Amino acid sequence: MSKNFKIFEIPKNIIPNLENENKWEKFDEECNRRNVDLKHILKQIIDYSNLKIEPNDMKTTVHHIIYNLKYGEYRIENHQDFCYYTLIVYLNRDDNIEDEFYINDVLVEKHIPQIDNFRCTLFWGNSPHHGVINGIGKRQVLCFFFD
Repeated sequence: MSKNFKIFEIPKNIIPNLENENKWEKFDEECNRRNVDLKHILKQIIDYSNLKIEPNDMKTTVHHIIYNLKYGEYRIENHQDFCYYTLIVYLNRDDNIEDEFYINDVLVEKHIPQIDNFRCTLFWGNSPHHGVINGIGKRQVLCFFFD
């Protein structure tokens, strides 16, 4: 299948403090998420990708997701997001956590945490994707779903 994703980095200071956002919703035993209002920074983030994309603020949802892994392996089942673009910003993870993430069955390069930057993965075309997170500890991401 074709590679329809882009990996890039953004300065950490683009992401505002998320402490005062909405309450958490339990997705499953090891995953909590909440909607956050970060539509206003999406264009700024995308500019770092060097792609010519103009996001539609009216059709943007942003989830702040925390995985609290207790059993050593967490599977993200193969699915589609039913939007034209998905952007994942990898905020942080405990050192003993590793993950594999696939878009259209292509392994996305491993995420190596940086001191000053967050790694981002942008994919399009409602691409099927799945992954496995291994280890015990916490993993935190932002997911932007937009057209």
